[in-house]
Amino acid sequence: MRTRGSIAVMLTLLALAACSEPEPSAPSTKDNAPVASAPASEPARHPPAPSGPTPAAAAGKSVPTCTKGLAFDLAKDWKPRPVPDDTKEFDVAGNHPVCEVDGKPAGLIGFMRVYVSPKQPQAALEAQVGTAKATYSEVTVGRAAGVEAVWTDTKGAPVRAFAVQGGTGSVLLVWGGLDAEEHEGGRPAYELAKRTAVPL
Repeated sequence: MRTRGSIAVMLTLLALAACSEPEPSAPSTKDNAPVASAPASEPARHPPAPSGPTPAAAAGKSVPTCTKGLAFDLAKDWKPRPVPDDTKEFDVAGNHPVCEVDGKPAGLIGFMRVYVSPKQPQAALEAQVGTAKATYSEVTVGRAAGVEAVWTDTKGAPVRAFAVQGGTGSVLLVWGGLDAEEHEGGRPAYELAKRTAVPL
């Protein structure tokens, strides 16, 4: 009887011990979750290249090309130089040149010349044109209102110029070129000057 009782007690203890053992825990989803890879860095986005001629040293800002007249962006390789005050060779009906920008280093034969005039812009342009037949139009010069004229010189080459109020008179920029082909080749530089011009 004692043996059977002892066996019964032992079986009961074993059953209780089996029930009290903790069930194995499920594997952690955190440990087994796939690790998200870091997103690949996007390539640097560069702004689109500006259209038209590249400013020579202005980085988009007007720079004084000479000590008088106008500040404006220079197209690449165009070289400015002041015109001495006592130079009368290029005076036109009271319009006096103060600066010229040589297109030869850029592969073009001709100069853009900056003139100062005591006249108002329209009258200064008319004096520059002289007796030639010209087409006049109102234009924006930098951030100011201006006037532009297009005509043909005595050699049959096209010429264009703009004038804007400056001080007590006006400032003009004139571009011609050796012939029609040279004129068109230098026109982007002229248009760049017109867009960025600031009277000094």
